[in-house]
Amino acid sequence: MRLKRLASSDTIKDFKGYLAEGTEFSGDLKFSDLLRIDGTITGTIFSDGELMVGQTGKIQGKIEVSSILISGSIEGTIIARQKVHIHSTGKFHGELYTPTLIVEEGALFDGKCNMSRPEPAGLTEVSKGIEKYKTAAAPNESSQTVNK
Repeated sequence: MRLKRLASSDTIKDFKGYLAEGTEFSGDLKFSDLLRIDGTITGTIFSDGELMVGQTGKIQGKIEVSSILISGSIEGTIIARQKVHIHSTGKFHGELYTPTLIVEEGALFDGKCNMSRPEPAGLTEVSKGIEKYKTAAAPNESSQTVNK
């Protein structure tokens, strides 16, 4: 099996999964670590890892990952907790939620982008309450007097 490079700037990585060109998948897909897609997916993709969409890769649906590199085409919604990178051959149509967005010259971005930082995963109501308590209990730096 011969893999096409995603982009010349990418380093060689160990793929934990690969959907080859000519392969079609429909449904919910969960993975860990790193997945490369050169085929076609319709549905929902979820991971705490990184998703790479090669030049022949096509996705229609909802994607929630840590980061995503796009050289193919995606239509739908992306939630990326760390970063979205759309390479020069990449095409995106839809809604995007990420704190970091990179769009190379020649890439297509047609949609809406929200760049507010998402809340950390696993932050429960109890831990929110503890954080609120710690913030309230901490001394207010602006009210302290410094003697020189």
